[in-house]
Amino acid sequence: MVELIEAHGKEADDTFAQKIAQCEEINPPEIEAATWELLKKANRLRNAIAHKIDGPEVEQAMKNMRKAYAALSAQSAKDEQAMTDVQLALSAFTHCGSFIVVATENKKQGN
Repeated sequence: MVELIEAHGKEADDTFAQKIAQCEEINPPEIEAATWELLKKANRLRNAIAHKIDGPEVEQAMKNMRKAYAALSAQSAKDEQAMTDVQLALSAFTHCGSFIVVATENKKQGN
């Protein structure tokens, strides 16, 4: 996210959530709103786990992330049902990260 922000001539903020907001504000055409929502939910899960590995906060954050993942597409909704929590979290961050990389590279190449 820092590279995407810097490719747009801006300085990255401090927190992960602030960086998400900065990237979303840039509004790269490669990244749909549903991907930003998924990244926000994944970050909330990450934050919940950082404070306590299990419990109601983590459980709710996981449910919210599953819902956001399922909202990406019909295929994602189907895939989400078959994934464990760990698989879904990995897939969510991979999905979001890959779009951010593409948007960053396209900006750097002037596309």
